[in-house]
Amino acid sequence: MNLPGKPVNTSLLWRSAWRYAMQHRWQSSLNILGITIGVMMVVAVDLANNSARQAFTSSIEILNGNITHQIVAGSDGIPDALFTRLKTELGIRRAAPTISGRLQVNDREMTLVGIDVISEMTMARQRPGVPQNILGINGNLVSLVGTDDAVVIEESLASSLGIQVGGTFDVETSAGIHSISLAATFNIPEDQISGDIILGDIATAQSLLGRKGTLDSIDLVLSETEISPLQNWLPSNLALVNAQSRTENVEQMSNAFYINLLAMSLLSLLVAGLLIYNTVTLSVIQRQQTLAIFRAQGVTGKQLFSLVMLENACAGLLASLLGVVAGFILGSYLVVMVTGTVDALYYDLSVSGFMVEPWVLGKGLALGVILSLLSAVLPAWYAATCKPVTLHHQAAQGSDWQQKVPWLAAGGAALMGAGWLMLLPEYGSLVIGFVSLTLIVFGFCLLVPFLLIQGLRFIQAAGTGFLGLSGMLALRNTRSAINRTGLAVAALCVAVSVTVGVGVMVGSFRGTVIVWLEQSLPGDIQLTVLSESAMSEGLPGDLLSDIANMDTISAIHFSVLDQVETEFGPVVLGVNDIPGEDKFLMKEIGEDGFSNFNLGQGVFISEPLGYLQQLTVNDTISVLTDTGMMDFPVLGIFYDYTSGTGMVHMHASGYDRHWNLEPYTRVTLDITPGSNADLVVSELEVLLSSYESNFNVVANSQLRELTLQIFDRTFAITNVLRLLAILVAFVGVVSTLMALQLEKAREFAILRSTGMTTVQTSGLIMKQTILLGLCAGILAIPLGLMMSDILIDVINRRSFGWTMQHFLPESVLLEGIMLAVIAAVLAGIYPAWRVARIRPAMALREE
Repeated sequence: MNLPGKPVNTSLLWRSAWRYAMQHRWQSSLNILGITIGVMMVVAVDLANNSARQAFTSSIEILNGNITHQIVAGSDGIPDALFTRLKTELGIRRAAPTISGRLQVNDREMTLVGIDVISEMTMARQRPGVPQNILGINGNLVSLVGTDDAVVIEESLASSLGIQVGGTFDVETSAGIHSISLAATFNIPEDQISGDIILGDIATAQSLLGRKGTLDSIDLVLSETEISPLQNWLPSNLALVNAQSRTENVEQMSNAFYINLLAMSLLSLLVAGLLIYNTVTLSVIQRQQTLAIFRAQGVTGKQLFSLVMLENACAGLLASLLGVVAGFILGSYLVVMVTGTVDALYYDLSVSGFMVEPWVLGKGLALGVILSLLSAVLPAWYAATCKPVTLHHQAAQGSDWQQKVPWLAAGGAALMGAGWLMLLPEYGSLVIGFVSLTLIVFGFCLLVPFLLIQGLRFIQAAGTGFLGLSGMLALRNTRSAINRTGLAVAALCVAVSVTVGVGVMVGSFRGTVIVWLEQSLPGDIQLTVLSESAMSEGLPGDLLSDIANMDTISAIHFSVLDQVETEFGPVVLGVNDIPGEDKFLMKEIGEDGFSNFNLGQGVFISEPLGYLQQLTVNDTISVLTDTGMMDFPVLGIFYDYTSGTGMVHMHASGYDRHWNLEPYTRVTLDITPGSNADLVVSELEVLLSSYESNFNVVANSQLRELTLQIFDRTFAITNVLRLLAILVAFVGVVSTLMALQLEKAREFAILRSTGMTTVQTSGLIMKQTILLGLCAGILAIPLGLMMSDILIDVINRRSFGWTMQHFLPESVLLEGIMLAVIAAVLAGIYPAWRVARIRPAMALREE
């Protein structure tokens, strides 16, 4: 026999821990599964985000490489002769002309990049997806230089297209259909991402794209002393821009999207952490008599602390390894959704490869283990510091917790207050927003035991006459075991609040988009040129005459949608001749804003552009026009949810003064009162069938439906993460409530021995679990609504610059309560079944 104070053999403690784990296989397995799913979410989102970032970087570098500046122009482009003058007059050597555009090969969208081979050699730039040594390609490089019908393609891409060196194939561009030859192929390292890129000589690209004599830009690598002379030398209709700042402008806005996804995954890991803490605490409580005996027999507090910590370190390591593997598999699917969302919101990602970084897997593994250890610290400390007599009596723990509840509530209120104070600045950090959200969630968790006790007291007082004996027992058991039930309800409350908060946010966003679509899609029918070959010519004049002569058409409005350079980087420019008051849903409007806009005396900017660049009404924005950089007054700010990079709108009367008119490729049609839009669309389709070019004609009502479908597809990843968060909560709560009910097996045995039937004891368990689930669901509603307010008014606004209206989908609230109750009911089924089978004599034998 060991004497008090003499350390016990460690192997005995491990055997006891192993025996406990084997006796509670379901509880241990569900605990591991909860950690696994939490780690899986973090790893999957990390891998998907990392792949999207790599795709973004590669998409930029494929076109730019390691340049420092670019010379850009308006819609007319840069004359060829300027590049020659740049080298001869200024002596700038590290310069290369570029021109790029979209083309189709076998109905496959690809990017055509025109390069000057000799200039590229002087630039010595490295671009992913492009051969490092421009001379080291396989084929006839000489046939590429100076021609307008030969290209170079990466070898695997050429193989997928079924094209061999020396062969010819057709491509379709905005200038028509052309037959070109494959002069050579090249290989790239396996560790590089490559996009659908076709390389050609400058002359080839100009010919295929219909831009002979002009360039898109001139790429430069400049020293500090070369910048100022070049700026003074350039004509007024050209601008020198910093290439890095343009990239950072888009990257900064897309980072917000990545942070949002990562925050959702970390929030699920937070839920998993609460459930781990709850489960470890319950495992200590379930073994408290065994631990008390160990302490009485000489086991030191340090040994007990180490035992609990090492148990969870092993469980955390196993669960984290499984989570990393599952995250790798899930990430390969999520990357498609992430890149699709980024493409819809920001820019075209021509690359969508799945990139695996070892540090991401290592980080997920470390997070799972560290979270498991942190979650076990307090239970382990409690087991190590409590006196044996305290561990042996459950009543002492319940009484101790009853006294702590008000203090926990006060601390929770303080944390929530601190979180709200951090949200007060309008232009705050996105990271601070998430920190404040975390403080509010933690603070509310500390309030849950207090709120639960008050709610149970109210139910007990109000339901004395109809709850019956079993109902009153369920209430009292729940309140007396607040140290266990409080944790279970808090964990379930947080998990359900995530589904409520995100559901309300997505529902509010969708409702806002519907309101916005009703305002921002004036007219009844949209007609657009689809054929690449007809884009440069626009809509045929005789077609417009035929449309104007239709009895069902009352008006035709022309529009332009293009990308322009501004002081903040490239933004979308929208132009039409529709009065501003009929088209825009305005957030802010200056005095005489609409009248001045209709006269072309200023611009409207989108809310994301105004927020992210901190522009307000009466400020100015510099835009590169065909006559040079021009400052336009900001007459108003309109709501917009189409592009995170920002948008500037101008009336056609102002556009005509500063740009050479582009061919109109889209028009908005108003139909006569009483006409049916679908029938008019059918008439137009018959009319368009007589023209060779391809057109798209669609009613605005159909366009609104299509936009909402794109919205739902864009935010599909949010729904996936929301479902995974529910799964994390469900697994953990089932584990917690099962352990909670199994712990009371002896109490139920006493009730059985005093005459209570198996049906009555099973009903008691189900009532208690339903009560816990109902309380958790009700408490999740206010936390979820607070979370949705922060997501809508703070997180999304700081991320994207969007202001959303608040819509409250009642179904989301009902789903939250039902989810909590269903989780509780499922958690009570197995304990109820176990109690029904228990033999009172066997259960009471140890008493």
